[in-house]
Amino acid sequence: MDDFLKELQEAVEKEERERLGFDKMTGDASSDSALIDCDSKADYFIKLIKKNQEEIDKINDYVNSELEKTRVTYENYRNEQIESRQKQIAYFQNMLESYAYDAIQGKKTKTIKFLGGNLPKETKDLYSENYKTLMKEIKEMYLKVYYGK
Repeated sequence: MDDFLKELQEAVEKEERERLGFDKMTGDASSDSALIDCDSKADYFIKLIKKNQEEIDKINDYVNSELEKTRVTYENYRNEQIESRQKQIAYFQNMLESYAYDAIQGKKTKTIKFLGGNLPKETKDLYSENYKTLMKEIKEMYLKVYYGK
């Protein structure tokens, strides 16, 4: 049905162009402007301008809706990926905390050796006020090993 209506509209527009004498337009605005010599011909071009503006509006609406869908898709992807990595970081930090606690218990050495460097043994009781210092050093070491910071 849409094809039929489109063909019908094109046929009507072609007939109107021929009736108004616009079937021989050259595409050069300065020479073709002489073809507009009455109000009905000016109205025809006003109608074409409006039609083209409506098509531009439809194109913009379509593109904007597709861009919004794409933006939402990528934002969701980014959020999922970041959340997944944050969960992994928390998991690894918990593993390091547990290991550091076990490694410090009963040791007389001043440091614990890790891949990224040595972790000083600054606490006698892991959960005392020095716990924050220990965790800070674990996190710094983690960032150094995995992110080069």
